[in-house]
Amino acid sequence: MFRKRFPRGARSRPELHEPAAPAPAVPVEPHEPTPAPSPLKDIVAPRRPGESGLARAPGRTLVVGRDIVLTGEIEACETLIVEGRVEGEITDTRHLEITESGRFKGRAEVEVCVVAGACEGEITVAGLLIVRPKGRIKGTVRYAEIEMQRGGRLSGEVEVLTVRAVPDPAPADPLADVPASGPKPGPG
Repeated sequence: MFRKRFPRGARSRPELHEPAAPAPAVPVEPHEPTPAPSPLKDIVAPRRPGESGLARAPGRTLVVGRDIVLTGEIEACETLIVEGRVEGEITDTRHLEITESGRFKGRAEVEVCVVAGACEGEITVAGLLIVRPKGRIKGTVRYAEIEMQRGGRLSGEVEVLTVRAVPDPAPADPLADVPASGPKPGPG
């Protein structure tokens, strides 16, 4: 149908060139086969609680999973995350986090506590106690500071811990410590 027109006097056919010699074969380094796409690639691990904004230490963290029931004493733990159920005593722990699915029953002494699930018993928080909207605390609660979010519940005996007062510095007047009773020095 369409033909390429060549000017008069030019060849009617283009020159044919022999194909170039193939490049010398380069030895191919053996490589590891690429793994087949995993059907699990779209599964995302459940996000661990941490919405409290509390920094978690890289070590000494214990997570009690959703279907786990742990009974006994837990100590020397930087962060304890309760997604299942814990019954017992918690000591020497900095951060206690009870997720929405978590249940704690017993006695706990911690520095910071976040409750989004259920907590029953005696809990002492030396620092901040955060009660999330679905959080429920029942029992004896002692805390230094509290953050109650709308919907959170706290029932039982509640006590606010006071920070120990720093003693006043020594008085500037050395005679200020002299008791008011007794003979007073005077002219004689």
